Amino acid sequence: MHKEPSAAKPAVRERLLDAARRLATKVPLDRVTLAEVARMAGVSWPTARRYLGRKEDIHAQLQQEDLALVPQEPGTRERLLDAAANVFARKGYAAATLDEVAAGAGMTKGAVYWHFATKAEVFQALVRSRAAQQLEGMPERVEAALAMDDPKEGLSRILTLQLAALKSDPVFPRLFFEFLVESRDPMVREQVSEVYRQSHAFTADLTQNLRKQGRVSEKAEPQAFAVLWSALLDGLSLLSLVDPDRIDPEALAPQLVELIWNGMKRRYAGL
Repeated sequence: MHKEPSAAKPAVRERLLDAARRLATKVPLDRVTLAEVARMAGVSWPTARRYLGRKEDIHAQLQQEDLALVPQEPGTRERLLDAAANVFARKGYAAATLDEVAAGAGMTKGAVYWHFATKAEVFQALVRSRAAQQLEGMPERVEAALAMDDPKEGLSRILTLQLAALKSDPVFPRLFFEFLVESRDPMVREQVSEVYRQSHAFTADLTQNLRKQGRVSEKAEPQAFAVLWSALLDGLSLLSLVDPDRIDPEALAPQLVELIWNGMKRRYAGL
């Protein structure tokens, strides 16, 4: 019986398995060949053989996952994400499995693999979905806050809005921090970085608009402020999870903006 090499790279093997799963949903199992799997995965035939073994080994793996029952009706992906949110909330990211996600959606594990290659990929899609929900209507509310006569009060309003959006889904911040723990995995790290890049771009654009309107100093560097703002939101979310009775992010928002706006520079009489 073929034995998988101990030096096999998990990422390469997972990519090949994902290609095999996708192929098995399109053609009969006996037409799933090493050559075709290798082509779909973008690797050579010897590489596919090295990491997956013989054609019979691939067939055994696919039969175990029962990919022939993968449902293709509309809304499957959304159902899987809803199930994943429930499983992750109940078990935590590290303990949750794709088998449980599939069961929660009333589907086979093959249905999960049709849409997502790994658990990290499921969670990334969940992060994007939740972020989109939280940002829905946010640009308009932020624009209204920026139009306020007092820019400092507008900044406080923006912080309160973003904190309220996080608070509306109290389970998700905890899950996101659990996901961060897995960032030793290069794939997870890249996914987390992408989430932060999008968040920083959103905040940097707001800062740039304030500069153009002459409402903040030209020295307010957009990217630097975006990093500061992101760190503030993360820190408040984390502290409120650890010590919710003492830390009320929304109540602290005006004081925090005061510190950001005026800093801690000592003010002298007459200046």
